[in-house]
Amino acid sequence: MEQGFETMWRMAKLAGGIDTTVRLIETVIETAPTLKFRNTAGKDMPIRDLAGLARSVQAATSVPQGASFDQRDVQFLEDKFVAVQADMNALLAQLARGFPASEQR
Repeated sequence: MEQGFETMWRMAKLAGGIDTTVRLIETVIETAPTLKFRNTAGKDMPIRDLAGLARSVQAATSVPQGASFDQRDVQFLEDKFVAVQADMNALLAQLARGFPASEQR
């Protein structure tokens, strides 16, 4: 199956975005490895769980050159990436406001 330029471009953008997000999450983990935050669903989530979700999207973007994938695959990964980004934004907002001392364990 021949890949359309748009599909390949979307996949490349996704790969770059998730790589940056994973690096950012790993940086936070270095500082606060046991941090929990309130995700977009309103539930407490350990930062390591968010890292795991981000890494799974990152792994899915690692396709061999010339591999076949279709637009639905790319859309699925884009949707997962948006969810990871939303939770990362929630984490960053909470970090910016400061966590109560009881939540920083």
